[in-house]
Amino acid sequence: MSHQTLNGSAAMPMRLLAALMLCGTLVLTGCGGGTDADTAPEATQEEAPAPLTEDEVKQWLDGAEGFVGRTATVTGQVFNAEHDGDLHSYQIYTDPDNYEGNTIIQISGENPGLSTDDFVRATGTIEENFTGENAFGGEVTATAMTADTIEKVTYQEAVAPTLTQVDLAQTVEASGYSVTVDKIEFAEKETRVYVTLSNNGAGRFSLYDNDAAIIQDGQQYNVQDNYIAGYPTINNELAQGASLSGIVCFPHLEAKSMQLQMHGYSDNYEVDPPSLDFNFDITVE
Repeated sequence: MSHQTLNGSAAMPMRLLAALMLCGTLVLTGCGGGTDADTAPEATQEEAPAPLTEDEVKQWLDGAEGFVGRTATVTGQVFNAEHDGDLHSYQIYTDPDNYEGNTIIQISGENPGLSTDDFVRATGTIEENFTGENAFGGEVTATAMTADTIEKVTYQEAVAPTLTQVDLAQTVEASGYSVTVDKIEFAEKETRVYVTLSNNGAGRFSLYDNDAAIIQDGQQYNVQDNYIAGYPTINNELAQGASLSGIVCFPHLEAKSMQLQMHGYSDNYEVDPPSLDFNFDITVE
């Protein structure tokens, strides 16, 4: 998958932006000359502007101006990282599902230890938008931020935060094989079912998430793959005495009662039937 970068290289705009920021810092601190600290009038202390609201962050990421100097918190996925001494620059997609929201984030100090494809959350001060050319000569604009903090987070935190969580620990057992639904997370983009498989049967056990379905209000919902999230899967043949856990992803669903249907298989021909049903009636208060 190819990512669009400014000027055909992430390094050029980041370093250029760094130079602009450094110049701005020199001016703000009086290093540009023209002000005598002994004769300058005493500065009036002004109240710091409020951080951007959620709606204002969306406006800023859509290209709206007028937010320079205010603080904001953004999340996204890194698609380019550059390091120059103690200056660390990242280009991220704030909407990684659609490869949109091209944003440059810079932070000084110790290396945060982030790399391409990491999901991150950054808080800092908004800078002027940067406009440059991509590798094909087209104009590309990126929002920009000087970060105070940046940290690695999960896909759930960055892209699809949980709106409602239902803890269950509900188990169905058949012929020594068991499936436990640990919890369900309802998010705006998806529904995540956390599942644990255990094999105490007389043969290897297999259960594939593509066979799973949710029935809610008479409507069937099938599994929705989410490769970008990197969720642990349950698509493995499970040896005797072993357990494993994973996440089965479905489309966005209302946080209300449903039935979850899953099907497993034993390689022991004496298990009758070899296809095992694991059905869960899930009540959501």
